[in-house]
Amino acid sequence: MAKENLAILLFVLFMPLLNFIVHNSLHYLVIFITIFIIYVFILRSNKEVLLLLIILTYLIGSITYLNTPYEVDFEDTSFMGTITNQTNNSFDIKVNLVEDSLIIRPFIIRVYDDSNDFALGSKLLFNAKLSVPREARNPGQFSHREYLNSMGIKAISYDIEVVSVIDRFSFRKLINYTREKLLKKLDVLTKERAAIMRSMLLGDRSRLAERRDIYTRAGVGHVLVVSGLHLAIILLFVKKVLNGFNASQKVKILVELATVWSYAIVAGLGFSVLRASLMLTIYLLSETIKISKLNRLFLVLIIILSFNPTALKHIGLQLSFLATIGVLFVSKHITAMFPANKLGKAMGVILAVQVTTMPLILSAFNSYNISSIIANLLIIPLTVPVLILGIMLFIPGISLLAMPMLSIFLDVHFGLANLFANQLAFVFNLKTLSIVSLLFYLALVLGLIYFLQKNQRAKAIIAIALIIVIIIINNHTNYTKIVFFDVGHGDAAFIHTQCNYKLLIDAGDRYPGFDAGNDIILPYLRLNGVNEIDSIVISHAHRDHVGGLISLLKHIKVKRIYVTEQAFFRSMLEMDEIRFLSEEKNIEIIFLYAGETKVLAKSLIVETLHPAYGRYEEDSNDNSLVIRLTINDLRVLFTGDIEREGEDELVSRFPHRLAADILKVPHHGSRTSSTQELLDLVKPSIAINSSSYNKFRNLPANEVILRYNSNGIEMFRTDVHGAIIIRYKSNKLYIKKYVLDEEVKFCQLQQWAYCAN
Repeated sequence: MAKENLAILLFVLFMPLLNFIVHNSLHYLVIFITIFIIYVFILRSNKEVLLLLIILTYLIGSITYLNTPYEVDFEDTSFMGTITNQTNNSFDIKVNLVEDSLIIRPFIIRVYDDSNDFALGSKLLFNAKLSVPREARNPGQFSHREYLNSMGIKAISYDIEVVSVIDRFSFRKLINYTREKLLKKLDVLTKERAAIMRSMLLGDRSRLAERRDIYTRAGVGHVLVVSGLHLAIILLFVKKVLNGFNASQKVKILVELATVWSYAIVAGLGFSVLRASLMLTIYLLSETIKISKLNRLFLVLIIILSFNPTALKHIGLQLSFLATIGVLFVSKHITAMFPANKLGKAMGVILAVQVTTMPLILSAFNSYNISSIIANLLIIPLTVPVLILGIMLFIPGISLLAMPMLSIFLDVHFGLANLFANQLAFVFNLKTLSIVSLLFYLALVLGLIYFLQKNQRAKAIIAIALIIVIIIINNHTNYTKIVFFDVGHGDAAFIHTQCNYKLLIDAGDRYPGFDAGNDIILPYLRLNGVNEIDSIVISHAHRDHVGGLISLLKHIKVKRIYVTEQAFFRSMLEMDEIRFLSEEKNIEIIFLYAGETKVLAKSLIVETLHPAYGRYEEDSNDNSLVIRLTINDLRVLFTGDIEREGEDELVSRFPHRLAADILKVPHHGSRTSSTQELLDLVKPSIAINSSSYNKFRNLPANEVILRYNSNGIEMFRTDVHGAIIIRYKSNKLYIKKYVLDEEVKFCQLQQWAYCAN
């Protein structure tokens, strides 16, 4: 038993390690060799070593596949392939023929097109120009490229020319037809309730919209995914029915397997349902073929990786397997703390899943809602009657009887999720552990488990205390960090000083399909363990500067906002919502006026230089706040969107207070700004320009780029380099270009200049 427990522990620790430190094949190999040595020299079990060798073979094969470049022709090319997946606005084509040549390694193209009327399983001959899925351009940002690669999707296209369609009968088409018929039966419910049931019963999440986010923030998003719970309920129902027939054991097993896989296929064969289906299959077959629980788990992993090697780094697969470990191996220890009845057992299982998945959730998302533990204890049991009543909607004659009760249960179900996502949410963000901190953390976790097994509570408490200390120390920074986010056409910069003061200047844009606050800034804050913002500065009330602020105010604590009176009271949708949220969350509003100097924290001074008091007669870029931050000896000038008129006023009013080491380029580098008069007084060594990678409005203008170059000013651009990350300590600047993963070093000699590393 001790050997099996150690094997389980290694498997649990392996998943977070994938997301913490694994970036290439060498890292994978080091981890696997370490685990192998532990098996050989500690476990000393030939059977387990043989099992590990099989697992290593498959995992290393998956790693090789993941890290092998895939050569795809991105010019206009002729392809032939089969439609394997469809959503409301896209479909996937598995390509096996390129320019009339059969390829050895088929690949998948995702086509974004909401007007297609092709049937699932149809073969297409088409011409297309492919592109690489977009990569993350900011720390912590969701990587569309990595996500698609984990599903084997190597390229995307927004427009294809279909030459011919072979629309023939196929098993896949029959499945899709059946699935659509079942989905329509759920539409007897209201739109909101039907969206939840379509996801919970058949894996269709296309209509969830904001409700999916609420369940996720409550920490119960997994109830919307078809998984083992759903299959277990259906299998239990089938077993009850079969018990009434005088059938042989083999016949019963065949019927149960057919039921499980029919449902799994109709539900879309996602990672959770695929894992659960394989586990149930092995469980049913193991009545005649003896196999341990641990071997079942590893066998399922091998089967999945055999068909899809890229699944190895899919967070859904990792969470699914850790949850299974919690149910199979950890729950029995936790259940012992509860009363010996069905309720106690259920609570033990739910808590076991929380315990085993928490490290991975923290490593992957850097955020955890503490109240999700209670939310799961309430919502998961409630999910059982919801699923049973939902299944009854498919049964003629009793569907109308089930619908009123299901509606009540669904409203309570969603109401609880909403409560724990908002009013009762207790979210903390954990900065990604460094390699050294991670090793100490894992050693303490191992020690904690050992002490608990030996009933040495005092030592266990010390281990817990040390884990907390590591987390606190890891969240501390010994340098000042400034991040200019790549938010497209807009501005957003975050300053985290050495004394732990957190300041955000502007928050980017928000429009359908994009929210800089939710998509870029919040993930970065979670990645760095930031749980509150001390101050936010709004340069001016234009959407590309304040749009993302709404999500931030909703989801993270903000102490105060600095803004001009004109911007704060401007009549626009975004500012209306910002005023409402500020009042609702008791955020202090402080108006800034030109000529003021404020000390925000130790070694952090803000000088307001523009606009002049009363200069609010009209809404314009030239009413932007201009502030100079002094952080120790580093001076940074933020200029909002001022143009020539605003720059002229600035130069005439404060000629001796403009000098700065770093200049945030005014108005995204437009030709109506960055005058020579301003540059002569600021004399920056470094300039940061924030503009869109797709050259929106052709910014920065070529003449502005030339002006900075001719003045010997090093310009860093978010449209080229992605996020610009500056670390400052002891008169040294380290500036990293996120997309290129390059860092350059500046030293303060007579003026900031490149210096040797």
